[in-house]
Order: sequence, then C-alpha cells, then structure tokens
Amino acid sequence: MSPDHDLFFNTEKIQPMSTKLIQIFVVLTFFLTACISRVETYQEFSKLPEPLPGSEGQLIFEESKCIYCHGIQGDGNGFLSDGLKPEPTDFTIAGLQDSKVSERWEKAILRGVEGTSMPSFPNFTPNQIRKLTDYLHSLSGSNG
Repeated sequence: MSPDHDLFFNTEKIQPMSTKLIQIFVVLTFFLTACISRVETYQEFSKLPEPLPGSEGQLIFEESKCIYCHGIQGDGNGFLSDGLKPEPTDFTIAGLQDSKVSERWEKAILRGVEGTSMPSFPNFTPNQIRKLTDYLHSLSGSNG
C-alpha cells in the first residue's frame, strides 16, 4: 500500500472528523428542537392574564375576532392585516362619527363587505350590533 492510501483509510484521522460531525449534528438538533418548542401562536398568548373588556361592545369586538384584522386598539393593525386590500378600517380616526357611518358599519357587520376580507355576522342581534358600533365610535373619542 502507498502512504497516501494509508492516510485515506487511517481510522485515527477519520474518527475525530466523524465525532465532530456527530457533535455538530447533536447541537443543531438540540437547538432546532428548542426553537420549535418555543414557537407560540396567538391562541397561546390569549392564555395570558388580560384586563377584562370595559364594555359589552369591546367584549364582542374581541370575542368575534375583529382584533385579528382591526387590531386590539381598533387601529387597523391586527396581526392578519398585512397584505389585506383594502386595509381594515382604522376606528381610531376622529372623522368616523356621523350616523351614516353607523349605518354603514351595521350593514358591514351583518352582511360583510364584498370585495374585502370583512366577513358577515348574520347571527348578531340588533342589540349586539348597537353595542359593537358604540364601542367602535368610542375608539375615536366619539359617542356615535
């Protein structure tokens, strides 16, 4: 055998290399497992203690998942709002205070809005819709 051939098959040289590869593999596997186990969804965050809603309208807004698109503060920056066209309504804008706006919101809540991602909520009662629209008006500092 030639000296080059002995170096290629020399287990003393191969062993440290394969040990290092195994160590790197184990560390990467541990790291990726730790990262994956730390991934938390929005639903897991909802288990954190939160203040109770200040009104029935706010409770409807949060429980009906309006916050996913409109954001917890109603500013249109919910975690699903990126890429939505048109963008979700920002209820914190002060100009959204007249009765025509309330009528449009009532229709949008009941029927949804065609051509947008706004779903319909046909099972809401008139009282629930009124409480929800009152809450939406309160986000802009208005009483509706």
